[in-house]
Amino acid sequence: MRSAPGGELAEFAAVTGTEGVPRAVRERAGLTGRDVAAAEPCPKVFRRLRRFCGSGAVFVHDADAFAAFLAAEGIAAPDCLDVRDLARIAFPQASDYSLESLAAHAGLAAEPALRALARARRIAQVWSALVEAVIALPPAALDAICRIAEAARHPLAPVLEEAARRSGPLKLTADPEEGLRGLFADHRKLLQRAQKHEQPEPGSSPVPTDAVCRMFSPHGPVGRRLRGYEQRAEQVEMVRAVCEALNGPHHLMAEAGTGTGKSLAYLLPAVAWACTNRDKVLVSTNTRNLQEQLYRKDLPFLTELLPDRFQPALLKGRRNYLCVRRFLHVMRHFERELGGPAEFGALLPLVAWAARTETGDLAECNGFLMDAAAPAVVQAVVTGPDECAGRACRFRGRCFVNRARALAQLADVIVVNHALLFAELGLDSRVLPPYRCLVFDEAHNLEDVATEALAAVVDGPSVYRYTGFVYRARREGAGSGLLATVMYEAGRMRSRQGELTRRAGKAMEAVEEVVEAAHQFFETLAAPFAELPPSVERVMLRECVPSLGRGSEAWQAAERLRETVSSLGAAVEETAEILDQAAEQDEHMAELAADLRAQLARLRETCAAAEFVLSQESADYVYWLQRDTRERATYYSVHAAPLQIGRHIRDFFFNEKRTVIMTSATLRVAGSFDYMLERLGGDGLDAASMRCIAVGSPFDYDRQALVGVSTFLPDPGGRRDQVFDAELASFLIELLRRTQGRALVLFTSYSLLDGVYAQVKEPLARAGIMVLAQGHSGSREAITALFRSVSASVLLGTRSFWEGVDISGETLSCLVLTKLPFHVFTDPLVRGRNEYLRSQGKDPFVHYTLPEAVISFRQGFGRLIRTRTDTGVVIVTDRRLVTKGYGRSFLESLPTRHRVLRDRQQALSAVEQFFARR
Repeated sequence: MRSAPGGELAEFAAVTGTEGVPRAVRERAGLTGRDVAAAEPCPKVFRRLRRFCGSGAVFVHDADAFAAFLAAEGIAAPDCLDVRDLARIAFPQASDYSLESLAAHAGLAAEPALRALARARRIAQVWSALVEAVIALPPAALDAICRIAEAARHPLAPVLEEAARRSGPLKLTADPEEGLRGLFADHRKLLQRAQKHEQPEPGSSPVPTDAVCRMFSPHGPVGRRLRGYEQRAEQVEMVRAVCEALNGPHHLMAEAGTGTGKSLAYLLPAVAWACTNRDKVLVSTNTRNLQEQLYRKDLPFLTELLPDRFQPALLKGRRNYLCVRRFLHVMRHFERELGGPAEFGALLPLVAWAARTETGDLAECNGFLMDAAAPAVVQAVVTGPDECAGRACRFRGRCFVNRARALAQLADVIVVNHALLFAELGLDSRVLPPYRCLVFDEAHNLEDVATEALAAVVDGPSVYRYTGFVYRARREGAGSGLLATVMYEAGRMRSRQGELTRRAGKAMEAVEEVVEAAHQFFETLAAPFAELPPSVERVMLRECVPSLGRGSEAWQAAERLRETVSSLGAAVEETAEILDQAAEQDEHMAELAADLRAQLARLRETCAAAEFVLSQESADYVYWLQRDTRERATYYSVHAAPLQIGRHIRDFFFNEKRTVIMTSATLRVAGSFDYMLERLGGDGLDAASMRCIAVGSPFDYDRQALVGVSTFLPDPGGRRDQVFDAELASFLIELLRRTQGRALVLFTSYSLLDGVYAQVKEPLARAGIMVLAQGHSGSREAITALFRSVSASVLLGTRSFWEGVDISGETLSCLVLTKLPFHVFTDPLVRGRNEYLRSQGKDPFVHYTLPEAVISFRQGFGRLIRTRTDTGVVIVTDRRLVTKGYGRSFLESLPTRHRVLRDRQQALSAVEQFFARR
């Protein structure tokens, strides 16, 4: 479509490039067999299209896909304006930027599958709606967006300027901070209320267990409000156990199978306890999805259900919230503080969102977070405990962290995540209020989260990010960072201008020396990898001696890094002294000084961490060297991680809290809690202090699922990996044709996934089945959404898809577990923990490797049946499940019987028969 003279619209339509496109995709585009047969060569169509468009702007949805399509035909793409780029500014909180979702967000009526011309009309409608949404932005925000877009030379700059003109006359100010600060709500009344709120001494009155259980009866409050409610004995059993743990008091480990309704089973007793005793209850999750579900769905349901009023709150770590002070500082100095046009452009949706957010939670701003430059910008607009100005901050009353903390102080039930809990250990400045009762959901992830939180890491990107905040030289023009801003401010000072310029210049030179020392340090870390194959990414540090031991080149480089950071600290302090003195005339100066000192503190912590890791003095840690390849660059890092997490959980939670409840769908191995109790510090507690229950699942797995274990494929644990890969791919092609896609295939490594994807993509596409693969077809969220929307599709995923993916209905009818999910035995952390167990006289395979694999296996199995109406097949293509003795541990953890499939035809027939009966 194009706009013709007089405002009329001219239209152009042609079909091309249909070869190899899966039937499902053609059907979504509304193409018939006749359309495909009449398709024209792409170059011919594109020449006609160019003549049609003329010299006007070309608007497309997903410019990258458009350019890739043309590139495949050897055609250079014209300059395009992407609807998604404007949508990220107009609707920064949208969760999905597909054309259908944007149309819904704009209030346009839903339409069925659109042919190309109808899709072009829809793009025009959406574009108009987006422009109107931009025009409706607060004037100060729109002014800032225009300034940034112009500096970034952003393709949308003319569009944004035109929107600004249409929005009315702008009241521009010399200081952009002056207009923007008014966009942030004043929370001082809330902060004062929270400060005056005196938490009464919590009581210990028992909650009425029987009465709480009756709420889940068919005619109880829960049953009356939930449509199609069926009482689940498993849920009621868990409700009773949670009530008894809170009343006891004692700790509880509760495994609740899929479909139990465990969220309500612990939330309702937790709310009852909090309201009865004025005693806060914290609920901690591993994933953001569950955190949002609890706070946005389950707790609001209970507020409508219960007679007692209670207040829920959602609380995250500091770095999840926009810092108003840092944001306004960056807006004032973005050309000096950020790294160039790419980072400037990433700011655009952030500004639009910041103008309207109530919470300041950056997770809301999806339009910003999906930008490749967002991670760098995030670091510039958030603060950690050491960087926060605290009571001295002039924006304290508008602070989003203070708002979240105040709401938590006033709340009865607080939803947090595991990472925040462990990050708060040992901190003087805490976000969390005092609490006595704690629920860990997704508790099987606790050890991994705690390990990451308590680890020490020294890596190049972090070091260069810290130095870049202080100062980063550019090839052209002035550099960026805090010192560049200091230089700018020095030019505006009336006194001591020359001295400040000289001291800031000296600090800039010191930064460059730190960067050079960091380069040398990380280059020395590359030496141990020189003789190793590219597939090796981690090496035990002790095996790198003498190349990384005391007195080595790496040790000397680390010492040189520490010395240069010390010199930089002295230069920064000299600069900061003048800034402190100038603060009487300009409050920004004190903030600059504080920010400089905070970044120096982070660099000093990095040097201390490097010394700790390289010295390898603590026997409680395992140490390793790692290399990572990102965007064709290789980075090296050193790590130290605790061998045992259990004692930390026992010391900080079991021994300190009144009641700790741990729940998950996968806490047992072969019917026993012993492994999880040992890993999570509960093994030292007596029976009176810790109770364990397993309440099972209400699903009828014998009826709803077929579980088959193939024995006709090669042993994946042997040396015939390529043979296994090829035969697995061949079998999957036949299997997935019969299931018409609708399948999730889980892998334990990218190498196996990549090999299988290359072999199955084309054959399945010819069968009309779209193949989506992690690492090939988009982000995890994007390919999951596409898989849900296209029935004839297959999703190939690795570790992150083994859990946390909830796809119910016929969209997912087949689950393939390609290999048993054992840890990589050469991984340093796995090796370190295995060695520790041997030193305790225990078999590491029995006490660590096998149980971890069983829990991951159960998580993967749980992806298929999500509701009572779901049905499907699970095929395990790892014959070790039935040929090895340890396979019994996996099989005993399944909720239903399995069937051994001895040849390919038997397997395919079993699947066909199951779906025929369904």
